[in-house]
Amino acid sequence: MTKALLIELGCEELPARFVRPGLAALKEAVEEALRTARIPFGEATTYGTPRRLSVAVAEVAEVGTDLEEVIKGPPARIAFDETGEPTQAALGFARKNKVEPEDLFRLETDKGDYLAARVRQQGQSLATVVATLGSRIERISFPKRMRWGYDIGPFARPVHWFVSLHGDQVLPFEAFGVEAGRHSQGHRVHGKDGADIASADEYLAALRSVAVEPDRAVRRERILVQAKALAESVGGQLVDDPELIETLVDLTEHPMPVLGHFDSSYLNLPRSLLISEMREHQKYLAVENSEHQLINAFIAVSNTASRQPEVVAKGNELVLRARFEDARFYFEEDAKVLLVEQASRLKDVLWERSLGTLAAKTERVAAVAAWLADTTNQSVDKEQLARAALLSRADLVTGVVGEFPELQGEIGALYALRDGEDPEVASAIEAYYRPRYSGDALPQTELGCLLAVADRADSLVGIIGIGKEPTGAADPFALRRAAIGICRLLDEIYPEISLDGLFTAAAQQYEKGQLSDGGVETAVRFTLTRLRGQLKEASHSTARVDAVFAAGGDCPGALSGRVRALESADLSDLSAAFKRAGNLLKKADPEDLKASVPAGSSPPEQQLLQAVDQIEEALTGARERRDWGQCLGLVATLREPLDRFFDDVMVMSKDPVERQQRLQLLARVQGCFVDLVDPSKLAE
Repeated sequence: MTKALLIELGCEELPARFVRPGLAALKEAVEEALRTARIPFGEATTYGTPRRLSVAVAEVAEVGTDLEEVIKGPPARIAFDETGEPTQAALGFARKNKVEPEDLFRLETDKGDYLAARVRQQGQSLATVVATLGSRIERISFPKRMRWGYDIGPFARPVHWFVSLHGDQVLPFEAFGVEAGRHSQGHRVHGKDGADIASADEYLAALRSVAVEPDRAVRRERILVQAKALAESVGGQLVDDPELIETLVDLTEHPMPVLGHFDSSYLNLPRSLLISEMREHQKYLAVENSEHQLINAFIAVSNTASRQPEVVAKGNELVLRARFEDARFYFEEDAKVLLVEQASRLKDVLWERSLGTLAAKTERVAAVAAWLADTTNQSVDKEQLARAALLSRADLVTGVVGEFPELQGEIGALYALRDGEDPEVASAIEAYYRPRYSGDALPQTELGCLLAVADRADSLVGIIGIGKEPTGAADPFALRRAAIGICRLLDEIYPEISLDGLFTAAAQQYEKGQLSDGGVETAVRFTLTRLRGQLKEASHSTARVDAVFAAGGDCPGALSGRVRALESADLSDLSAAFKRAGNLLKKADPEDLKASVPAGSSPPEQQLLQAVDQIEEALTGARERRDWGQCLGLVATLREPLDRFFDDVMVMSKDPVERQQRLQLLARVQGCFVDLVDPSKLAE
């Protein structure tokens, strides 16, 4: 008989960013335990709050299925002696699989006869499997973990209780020194006594009776509905912020939105500054009017249902007023200094001890951006480009960005406009930080794109050039993010630019001897590794990505374009023939490839030669246009003549002239695929 299985882990308040990964890890731990034990089960659903992670699995059987499998042992010729008696090899195989020697039998296969044993494994009880869950739960990892008590842990936060039920029956296990039962703690204020969970099916109702809403979707809907109603009550609407909503969902067990107000004089401060104060520091939802202008209202989401919500609102208003006063102070102090004067202070700010100051970095970025503009024939105003580069990091020494680093770029652009700088320069200052994260928009201006590429190239070449390539999880200079960003920019904006050319230009801006030899090559390899990973994460098959990268090249635009084109081209039929050609060429005498000989005269050779002649010129044009779909279509036409060539021709002929003719023809075939695709990888 199947019943629902419930596993709940209770702990002290988790950071919001830990809840969803923790739920996924707990679900995987439970499902993996059931799968390994061959226990049939249905759909698994997770529930989570700051104080609990739980998974409910439907239709879980009480015992796992029995397993009978045939284990293949040593070949029969060594398993039995001349008299037919089992050898030591056979006896050892029997002991290993816990069967009697007389139960062994001969198994006939395509590769010959083998000794075999039929092994039966009885299914484990669910109780036995659940008893092992503790060790799996203790292995769940988080970005940061802690220990408590007498060296208990590590886990994200101290663990205080477990619930483990199959139907209405407790299935015990232990983890972190805590034994599982049926008692779950309730809301800290509204449900202090907690609840005994009668059965797994009654879990949600039991927690709701002690003021805990375990379902994240229900909490999200409650927050959105009530917050929208409060915003509409003052003639406004919520500023769209789905990420903050998810954070609020994972910060509360009993969410109660509360409307607050602030003095309208603060609306004279920049919108981004006000939202940053509300969002980043207080987790408040901002409110705007229909024209997307902020109004002097906000919504705080409390974790308790107060009898006097106006008191809760007043407390939040006092906190926010203090934050806004700080913001106004920094903003007004910054207004006393021109942005270009702030830029002069960068010479006193060290970027990296071996690489100099931010002022020196700014000069290098300007030079690389100018090189990129010339190389790509961008018709940009060089004076504007130089000015944008000069001011690009000036806001890092302002009071506002010092207090609110997430506003770098935005504040610089705002101050540039305030000082009367060209709008194109201001836009570049804001845009060159993009993309800040995966999926972020790219800069929308030419100046912004040039600076974005140049800045990332300088960072990658510089930091890697002094031997500080990221290892493990440590990446203090965010080089992985820089590499991913530069690949996106080159793919979508500058598809003709190679990493080697770009990084060489960046390295030339450093003083002689400042970077180690081989730094450019290492930076190229590091960046290509990030690109390869990004393409695989974008649902491109591993075989196709590997086939493209194996063909060579270091141009992100070309590599990405070839992978995308390969998704709609089928070259798998070329795989075996291309691999055979490659193996023959590897073994060939280099002199055979250099010899001056006429083309072979046999029909298969002539047919393949004509096919190569027909596509080589077209391939050159398609490569120049970066029409990778046409390139792949052209090389695909070689399949039939190449197959016939291998079927009818002995490549490694004893006649040296014939051998040379055929190897040189294969070399031309292979040349058609250089920097395009290696079909042999498609079969791996």
